[in-house]
Amino acid sequence: MLHTRPPYFPPIGFADCTVYWARVTKEVAKQVYNKEQLAPPSPQEWHQARKQLMDLLKTDRLKSLTKEDLAKGALVGIEISGFFLIGEMIGRRNVVGYNV
Repeated sequence: MLHTRPPYFPPIGFADCTVYWARVTKEVAKQVYNKEQLAPPSPQEWHQARKQLMDLLKTDRLKSLTKEDLAKGALVGIEISGFFLIGEMIGRRNVVGYNV
């Protein structure tokens, strides 16, 4: 006698479960996208964001940074990249394969 599962249960097996949950995630993302009325930025919004960035770069604030401020910023950047790499290693459950 052949046993069949009802269609609402996820398939058995790692690859099948991965495909199942990818599809579920896709459907949930679609519902959130539609409910929140999300949309990509318009060209006008891109230009506004670019203008704000350029205005920030043109200010004298960057020129007034001290070596101490730059060193602190560099340490924070190194710390963030370290946490990212550690998170990636934990996620992959493997240290090998990273050019550190």
